[in-house]
Amino acid sequence: MRKLKNRGIVFTVLVATFAVLLTWRKISAGDSISQNEPPYEAPLMEDDSGLQVIPKFYQILLFPGHSISDLSTAIGQDIQPHISHVFDELHVEPGDVIFTVKDVDDKLLASIRAYKSVKIVYLDYTPELDDVLTKFDEHQPD
Repeated sequence: MRKLKNRGIVFTVLVATFAVLLTWRKISAGDSISQNEPPYEAPLMEDDSGLQVIPKFYQILLFPGHSISDLSTAIGQDIQPHISHVFDELHVEPGDVIFTVKDVDDKLLASIRAYKSVKIVYLDYTPELDDVLTKFDEHQPD
């Protein structure tokens, strides 16, 4: 009878150990324990101003404290060759990183949007000539 009790205890310990190892493996692999939580996807924002969209060009806004090199590391691809412009501190809120990327296919866009430090992805637009001329005129001396 005693051997039977010991086997029951050993079996219980083995099952518990297996359950702990399985849970640890899921967590270390990055799997969510809760299957109800959908994967992160940064919002893709469109402008309703009627401007023409530039295909495969996007503006990326990162959460404060994150960098372009963090993004490259997270997606496993160097994003630098795709960067066409990084906005300077005069044009962004303190701590924000905003930059424009070019030649971004659907696969790369999905990788960028899946990175949790990407706050928003904006479609990029061709500026209207009137807007460009107005800004030019504003910077000309009288």
